Amino acid sequence: MRLLMVALGGIDQRTSVGISSHAILEGFKAIGVDCDVMAIGKAGLEITKAVSHHMPPPKVTHKRLKEIIKHVFLYDSAYRFTFDLHGAEQAIKITESMGEYDCLLSVSDPVASHILAKKLLQKGIIKPCRWIQHWGDPLAIDVARRFVYPKWLVRHFERQILKKADKVIYVTPLTAIAQKEHFTSWANKIAFVPLPYDKPRIYEKPPLNAHFTVAYLGSYNGRYRDIWPLYQAAELCGECRFNLIGNGNVTIKNTDNVSVVPRISFEETFEYEASADLLVVVCNRLGTQIPGKIYYYAATNKPILVILDGPYASEIISFFGTRFDYCRNIKEDIAKAIEKIRETPVLRQPESAFRCEEIARKILEA
Repeated sequence: MRLLMVALGGIDQRTSVGISSHAILEGFKAIGVDCDVMAIGKAGLEITKAVSHHMPPPKVTHKRLKEIIKHVFLYDSAYRFTFDLHGAEQAIKITESMGEYDCLLSVSDPVASHILAKKLLQKGIIKPCRWIQHWGDPLAIDVARRFVYPKWLVRHFERQILKKADKVIYVTPLTAIAQKEHFTSWANKIAFVPLPYDKPRIYEKPPLNAHFTVAYLGSYNGRYRDIWPLYQAAELCGECRFNLIGNGNVTIKNTDNVSVVPRISFEETFEYEASADLLVVVCNRLGTQIPGKIYYYAATNKPILVILDGPYASEIISFFGTRFDYCRNIKEDIAKAIEKIRETPVLRQPESAFRCEEIARKILEA
């Protein structure tokens, strides 16, 4: 099989979408799929394993202006490439000698990946083939995204993107269910496939730390993810040490047993992961999305505590099963769960269902 993967977010493993796109690509390689990748790299638009053409990526340097563009133009700062006719012409130049594909896979974020894939097909840049859309987050019901447009208009734009796809994949079961309810006429082409990890990360059982170490590695925007109960639970777990790594709009400070660190590089996260006795995921209190960290941590043999919030706690437990430990997002419950794990330390096994080759097969079979 020959497949073109449109991933404008890149596959360089420095962002969450890059990490998952890289793992998907590794899965395709593992099962023998001949895969080309179209992405915006450092030099511009690039295609690996095929003809390359460099197009300078859109640049928006001012942080506030970038946010305005993201909200006003719906999709993301890459919209300039996908909506600009010049961008389509550049795509023609770099794809005209690539031959035929059996499958086209567009991966978001950014949503612009799907827009570009649509143009490739509409303009005959690639010959008709099966088109699979892979959505890390939905559009209209994305809790992390705010629009100046009314929701019905955002939903209209989303419908225009979805309608030509042969299959639409979401990475959380709750989002897939919600989208089937919103787009009832296309329910049969909407599917759920988990995010993959590229390879297991096996840690030898560390020597007993002077203090049991808990690590949270992720953002904490208070509008949809409540970090306060975890922060407050540290007061009840005086013998534990907490590393809270990431950016947020909530002010939390270092304490005797809590270290608060701004967002760090992807490479540095491995150090905190390796030194942790327990990895923590805090679920969103709004919406149907599940933090991608739950899939990423599943590659390790560390215990993982999933802190449940919002209305879908029972559904999350039902899907993820016994590989994870769970508690409610209440400081007393969190402290109790941490103490229980601390008192009975057990190394787990990576979740085989999320291996990249398994997920690659599910994407193609969806």
